[in-house]
Amino acid sequence: MLLKPIDQQVVVLMGASSGIDREAAVRFAERGAKVVVSARNEGAIRSWADEIHRNGGEALVVPADAAEFEQVKVVADRAAEEYGYLDIWMHLSAVGALCHL
Repeated sequence: MLLKPIDQQVVVLMGASSGIDREAAVRFAERGAKVVVSARNEGAIRSWADEIHRNGGEALVVPADAAEFEQVKVVADRAAEEYGYLDIWMHLSAVGALCHL
């Protein structure tokens, strides 16, 4: 199997609102990938996109809630509409719970 170089790929980061998600978006962009960042926190993902653009990268912001299928579909549709295709989908959203025993 031949894989395209990262700088020819479109990467969707779904549920990307902090921490490792941001780092993944920035690193993909640094290597030339077009990134699509999505999360409920539009302010956070817009700040990431601004940083990526300042560093010469390309980022598309699509606010969405990963728990809502129709909103997830909008993210995929926007990525395909903007770039014609998508190569990598990273679904990064998670739920954490603390329990005291």
